Amino acid sequence: MTVMCAELLSVAMKEHPGFHESPDNLVRYFYERVRRNLHLVLCMSPVNPMFPERARKFPGLIGGCTIDWFLPWPKEALVSVSQGLIQEFPLECDPVVKDSLIQHMGRVHSLVVTACDDYLQQMRRHVYQTPKSFLSFLAFFKELYALKLREIQTKEERVHIGLQKLAEGAKDVEKMKVVLAEEEVKLAEADAACGAMLGDLEISSLEAKREKEAVNKIKEACEADAARIALEKKDAEEDLAKAQPFVDEANGAIDSITAPDLTELKGLGKPSDIIKLVFDCVLILKMEPVHRVSKVRGWRIWLCVCVCVCLVCVSVCVCVCVCGWLSVSVSVPVSVCACLCVSV
Repeated sequence: MTVMCAELLSVAMKEHPGFHESPDNLVRYFYERVRRNLHLVLCMSPVNPMFPERARKFPGLIGGCTIDWFLPWPKEALVSVSQGLIQEFPLECDPVVKDSLIQHMGRVHSLVVTACDDYLQQMRRHVYQTPKSFLSFLAFFKELYALKLREIQTKEERVHIGLQKLAEGAKDVEKMKVVLAEEEVKLAEADAACGAMLGDLEISSLEAKREKEAVNKIKEACEADAARIALEKKDAEEDLAKAQPFVDEANGAIDSITAPDLTELKGLGKPSDIIKLVFDCVLILKMEPVHRVSKVRGWRIWLCVCVCVCLVCVSVCVCVCVCGWLSVSVSVPVSVCACLCVSV
């Protein structure tokens, strides 16, 4: 404050030549100069619900101020204001339409003010339409117009994209028609080939059916043979089980032959007739020639051929038997049998 007042010293000396220089006089001169030159303008609207409340709380706003009541704007002023705010605003329309819109906005506000007066006369209630309302109306119009314009442009862009896709789809359909005609020709050829193949498959199926029937017959015959063989095998196994003790006994007899027995047999200068007979049976078994014997003392020999069942190999065989009676001190029947197995 002191610095501000010090700066006003020269001004105070110029306005008041006999000005007494002191801090109190400078502060007083500062207040007088501010009171004389400072002007405050308070713009208030009766539409705001806070206006009467503030007028009650601060009566100085009413008693200490000079009140200027501004009358409603005339139509020309409204049109001029709307033209100044909307003339440079971009609108998607002709200049004639734009001028008509500006004129219409001024008329609409005038009509609303007249309607508010009529409402006051009829209903005894105030509805205020101030210039600030008109300015808010113009601002809201521009905001709403920009919003709706963006929505329309977005829809327009989507429609253009949809039309473009439809055009591309139409071109693709035309191309697909050409490809479809070519594929129909190929399809007809494939149908013909498929029909021929089906005919061949039917013939092959019939042949396969016949072969299956033949195979089934062979299978049935094989199953019957298998059943018969199984039955025969079962019978043979039973016969083998019966003959097994005799086979074991024969194997035991063979195992009882020792080397001294063979050495003794080799050392015989003149073997007995029974030994010769056994070796003759071995020759017959091996189908070797047998030397004729003119006379065998004390023997009566019979040679016979019979068909029997071999207990060793479990099969039907042909048996060559040499049988005779040995005339010794005691009449003993001796039978030597050589078997030649011939499976039938």
